[in-house]
Amino acid sequence: MSYFTLKNGENLYYEDIGKGPETLIMMHGWTSTHDVFEEPVTRLKDKARCIIYDHRGHGDSKGANHEKATMETLAGDLNEIIQGLSLSNVTLLGWSMGAGVALNYVRIYGCSALKQIVLCDMTPKQLNDEEWKLGLNQGTYTREDMERDSGKDFYSLYKAFAIEAVPRLKKVPGFLLRKPLKEKLAQCDEAVLKSLSASMKAQDNRDTVEMITVPLTYFYADPGSLFSPKLAGWYGDHVKTQYQAVCFPGSDHMLVTNDPDRFTENVEKLLASNTVECGEQPYSENRSGKDDAMTLLEAIDVRHSVREYKADPIPEEIRSRLDAFAAECNRDGDLHISIRYDDPAGFDSKLAHYGSFRNVRNYIVLAGEKKPDFDFRCGYFGEKIVLFSQQLGLNTCWAALTFNKKKVKELIDPRDTLCMVIALGYGQTQGTSRKSRSISDVVVSRGTMPEWFRSGVEAALKAPTAVNQQKFAFGMKDGEPAVMVKGIGAYTKVDLGIVAYHFEIGSGRKVRAIQEKA
Repeated sequence: MSYFTLKNGENLYYEDIGKGPETLIMMHGWTSTHDVFEEPVTRLKDKARCIIYDHRGHGDSKGANHEKATMETLAGDLNEIIQGLSLSNVTLLGWSMGAGVALNYVRIYGCSALKQIVLCDMTPKQLNDEEWKLGLNQGTYTREDMERDSGKDFYSLYKAFAIEAVPRLKKVPGFLLRKPLKEKLAQCDEAVLKSLSASMKAQDNRDTVEMITVPLTYFYADPGSLFSPKLAGWYGDHVKTQYQAVCFPGSDHMLVTNDPDRFTENVEKLLASNTVECGEQPYSENRSGKDDAMTLLEAIDVRHSVREYKADPIPEEIRSRLDAFAAECNRDGDLHISIRYDDPAGFDSKLAHYGSFRNVRNYIVLAGEKKPDFDFRCGYFGEKIVLFSQQLGLNTCWAALTFNKKKVKELIDPRDTLCMVIALGYGQTQGTSRKSRSISDVVVSRGTMPEWFRSGVEAALKAPTAVNQQKFAFGMKDGEPAVMVKGIGAYTKVDLGIVAYHFEIGSGRKVRAIQEKA
């Protein structure tokens, strides 16, 4: 058995089979394992170097369960595998949750290591609402369903999921289903499964589809089970590159095993016919009518503080995306963040003018209950919204004191604490970079610095901090990356959250945040 050792010391089981001219990575779904691809690999190994592996907490990687697992975590694992095995020009195929991992990889790391992407029967947004009907359970599963399910035992939830994915199981008596479903669950770590399920439901990767810069193929089941066949049309309307959809008629969500011959034949065709080289961006009609989207790493590079804004209003479509993203951050961070539009009163004060703010008409209010790590969470999730805003073409600037605090406090729940606000809008300029400390200035660990660690520190050095003080240092603590800041002020804790998020984007790894007294 072969194991890939992650930077945190945990091991992922993987198989590296074949010596063909192409490179193919195939990723399985939630509660599944690499075994789902074993039959296709036996036929594809002469055409490609085939890499299949078990996600953390699954199958032979069940023991990789010491960190809270999110979809971003799995994308980081994929990035480590690609870098660790020195892979390039990769055909990246993800089925079900594996497709979600592929989208998260694109959002965080871009497409420079990829030749093409194959998404298999997966939605970019699982929860359905009034405007989105292409999510889980053929467009019927909503936030209310998720909240109702939170009170159920895990086996009941998994059984319901299995029946939705494979409708023929509805005819099998429950007492006969129990043993095989329990055996399936026993292959995985329950805590990891729960964490990943919650992470998938919280995500909205519709914007990420527009970031794809390599050819995309979508394999879909018709009539399908978990997801609607109409997703094939949606992807076609929103991807900006070469696109094709492949239908698996008569199949449900288990299209890989339902029709392994059709699956393998179509993957083989893609490996043989696609001649686009890694990094190329083939011509296609821009059907979305939007500018090319940027990755989070690119957003970090181009984001600068902007204090003067144009009068241009933020379009309703972008407002909806921002509000939805802020709602996700509130759920994940236990906060009450809100966004104010067309409200100049928030920056109508002498302090705002002293801080050189001009024509700020929109702003993000960071507030919530004063619970442990409140300021850290405001920094972490506030910066998530800042970088998402940058991806949408907006500019921002953190403001600690130079705004109308009395006015803004009137906008929040009296039981909440106001942390900071962030100016938002279309800047008169894109801002300018400021002087930054060097990597050697902020790294306290000795010895050879892993590339992933260096990348994380480089991203952290581009993070905004209070008056650009950069009072942080990085090192290793108990075998894990850690960021430390000195000081006891609230803004120091906010800085810690901002810097931690930047490091995680750059490194692909979670970081331990520590505050030391000055």
